[in-house]
Amino acid sequence: ILLAFAAFGIAQSFFLMVAERRHELVILRALGARQRDLRRLIMSVSLLVGSIGALLGLLLGGLVSKVLEALVLGALPELPIELSALVALEPKVLGGAALLGLFAALLGAWLPALRAAAADPGEALRS
Repeated sequence: ILLAFAAFGIAQSFFLMVAERRHELVILRALGARQRDLRRLIMSVSLLVGSIGALLGLLLGGLVSKVLEALVLGALPELPIELSALVALEPKVLGGAALLGLFAALLGAWLPALRAAAADPGEALRS
């Protein structure tokens, strides 16, 4: 469900970006760019934004989890067992989270990329 919400939010952002850059995109089409070139352009931007977002999310999430872990371990009373860690940042889980973030970015940009590629240069330049 969170993946769907993330993709929806990303799609909204990319629909706005495509709408704001409509004239530039149709000029590229008028100059000879193919529909797949525009699709690739939009999807490349989403891959870049998704990569940066995934990296920042992993770094910030790891930092916050370690800070909260230190606070909780410091606030616990003396226990008969020794707790050294509450959070395990497994590389497989972190990699999966990064891949899900990239997938959400690509999924969210897919429809805006199709819309940008389908724009008619003649009609858009007349308006």
